[in-house]
Amino acid sequence: MNPLFFYLFVALIGTANCITCECSNCDTSTTCEITGSCYGVAIEHSLGSSPTTHTEMGCMPSSYCKDGSITVTVGKGIYMRSSTRCCTTNNCNTVPEVPKEDTAVSKVECPSCFGLYPASCEPTMMTCAQSENQCINITGANIVASSVQIPFLARGCASPSAANIQPLSGLISGNTVYMVHTISLKAPSNSAGLAPGSSTFAILLPSLIGISFTKFLS
Repeated sequence: MNPLFFYLFVALIGTANCITCECSNCDTSTTCEITGSCYGVAIEHSLGSSPTTHTEMGCMPSSYCKDGSITVTVGKGIYMRSSTRCCTTNNCNTVPEVPKEDTAVSKVECPSCFGLYPASCEPTMMTCAQSENQCINITGANIVASSVQIPFLARGCASPSAANIQPLSGLISGNTVYMVHTISLKAPSNSAGLAPGSSTFAILLPSLIGISFTKFLS
């Protein structure tokens, strides 16, 4: 399996019993077995020319299965929204709905931009949705045809649960993979948000350990 799928979760669920789960990405079967959790995930993003959605079901260790939703907006019409559901009984997993766009406007503002090469990412202040009250900063590599790597920078608004996005996870758009290297999240100190050059973007999440990836996200 290609390690390029973005698994995003929010709460831990544990179990000591081996269970059977519905599996949409298994090579030879429609089910899988694990001493852990069944999951269902749906992710929508607009990194390409139009929004794309990927859904999947399968098995995962309970320590990595985190139930909930994550939303990130880094510019007008440029977003990622995901929803994950975990459960611990036989064949309990189903695909959740992707979170709807939050149209309620908050007083929080964050610098936002999305572009190749950090120098080309000129941030402008963006007013965040009420559910996206954190400023996020992501660096990574735009990988074309599994070889050429071009650095990218994304800044904008995110839900607090975006802290669960892990380095080395990626999103596929067409023949391009956006691989995350670092990610930081910070609540603005006031309604003016964070200045584009603020040093508060200093939280580096732990390296990816043991998270399962699957074939693609497109």
